[in-house]
Amino acid sequence: MTDVSLAGQLSIPADGGSLRLRGAALSAHELDVSGDVSIGLTSPLGLGGRVRATRLDMDALLATSEAEWMPPGKRTADPSGPVISNTPLPWAMLRGKTMHLIARIAALTLGRQVWRDVDLELQLTKGRLQVSPLRLALPGGPMEMWLTADASKQELPVSLTLHAPGIPLALLARYAALPGDARGDLHVETQLNAQGSSAHDLAASLDGPFFATMTQGSLSNAALIELASAALQALGIEVSAQGETAIRCFGIIGSFNAGVGRFRNIALDTTYLQLSGAGQVDLRAETLALKLHPLARISGSSVSVPVLVEGPLRAPNGRLDASGLDQLGLLIDAWFGGDHPKTCSDAGLAPPPATARSSATSRLAPVLLGTVTWSRRAGKVPSRLPPASVRASAEIRSLR
Repeated sequence: MTDVSLAGQLSIPADGGSLRLRGAALSAHELDVSGDVSIGLTSPLGLGGRVRATRLDMDALLATSEAEWMPPGKRTADPSGPVISNTPLPWAMLRGKTMHLIARIAALTLGRQVWRDVDLELQLTKGRLQVSPLRLALPGGPMEMWLTADASKQELPVSLTLHAPGIPLALLARYAALPGDARGDLHVETQLNAQGSSAHDLAASLDGPFFATMTQGSLSNAALIELASAALQALGIEVSAQGETAIRCFGIIGSFNAGVGRFRNIALDTTYLQLSGAGQVDLRAETLALKLHPLARISGSSVSVPVLVEGPLRAPNGRLDASGLDQLGLLIDAWFGGDHPKTCSDAGLAPPPATARSSATSRLAPVLLGTVTWSRRAGKVPSRLPPASVRASAEIRSLR
C-alpha cells in the first residue's frame, strides 16, 4: 500500500497475545477503512471485527501482493493445453488462521469492475471458509451468494449458491477474454457443489442445477464469431469482425452431474443468429455436443435447420444434421413461407407474437418467465433454489 495513514486506539492485553484497535481509521491510495478490529498474534493467527469502507481497490492490492493472481482475459499459452486451468489453487492460505469479519463496502473494485453496497460476513476456522452471505447491488437487483470451502479435507469440497438478477455481461466477457465491448445483464440462479485442488478439478466434479437468462444486450461481432463460429460456418453465415451484435434474448436451463452439464433448453436470438436447441458440455473432458436449430435463409424464407456442434471446447466443429429427404422438406417448408422467428417468445423471454404458438414450444414459457422469489431464514443457506429454478428443474425432468 502507498500513502498510508492509521489512527485509532490501540490496546494490548497483559498476555500480549493480541492487538485491539478501537475506532480505527486506515487510509491509503488503495482504500479507506474504519471500524473495530482485533488481531491474534499466537497460533493460529486470527483476525476479527466489524469494518466499513468507503472504497477498497482489490485490484491494486492484489497487483502488489505475492499471491499468484491470473488477471482477467489471460488465456492458456499452450493451444493444446486445457481450457480450464489445472494449476492448484492457493488452498494453503486457508490453513493455520482464524477469521470472523463483518464488512460493509460502499465501492469495491475487483476485476476492473466497481461493485456497490457490498455486505459480507466471512468466517474461517480450522481451514473451513464460509461466506454467508455476500450481498451487493447490481443494476438488475441485489445479488446474494453463499460460499463454503473446506481446505481441512483431502477432497477439498466447495459449495456455491448464487442468486444474481443481473451480472454485467461485460465482466463475464472480460474474464472469458472475449474481444470487444459487451452490454447487458445476465440473470443467474444456481446451487453447485464440487471438489478438487484446481479450477479444472472443481469443474470436472460439478453437481447441481443451473439457470441463466438475459434480454436486451449486445456483444462485439468478434466475440460472436469466437463463441458461435461452428454454427455460423455450418450455415454459411458471414459476420464482419467489425461492429456489434444485438442480443434480443438468451436462455439456458440445465444441471450438472459429475462435471457433465446437460441442457434441455437453449435459446438465443441475435442480429445474425437465432437458434434453439439442447445438448451437453463435459467439463472434465472439455468437450461439447449440442443439437441446435438455427434459422437459416432458404429460398428467401427463414427455416429452422438442424445443426450439430461437437468436439473440444477449444475448437468445436459444426455440421448440418439433415439427410437428403430432410433437405427436401426444408426446401418445401421454405416455399410455403418458412418458420416464423419466435425464439424469444417460445422461451418465455418476450411476449408472444400475434401468431399462435404450438403447445410443445409454449411449455417453455412458464419455465423461463416465472417470477423469482428468494426467501430464507437469517444466516442460513437456502435448502433449495428459488421457485423459478425449482420449476425449471421440474420442467427438465418432465421433458425427458
